[in-house]
Amino acid sequence: MTRLLHISASPRGDASESLAIAAHLLGAVRDVRTEVRIDTFGPGRPPALGDDVQAPYVHSWLRWTGIENITSIEFRPNLATADADTGRQQAFAEARDVGEAF
Repeated sequence: MTRLLHISASPRGDASESLAIAAHLLGAVRDVRTEVRIDTFGPGRPPALGDDVQAPYVHSWLRWTGIENITSIEFRPNLATADADTGRQQAFAEARDVGEAF
């Protein structure tokens, strides 16, 4: 059985754009690969930890456990992002492509 580990770690919760993109990816995987078991893990992190401490940590942890096929999709808009919609659409497209190719 193929298993997909989804790590849901946004401090923004329901307002998180990255969780919306992840949901899009997981939907695409479910549509194409109905036999895949999707496990979700959600440790969260406090915003005071900075911009990105989770991706390097999670990637290292996944490699340590023996998982080598890791794909990250990033969308990190902030107040200085002039046009977040372009990045959002790109992330959704990448999520769709990764889900279909999984």
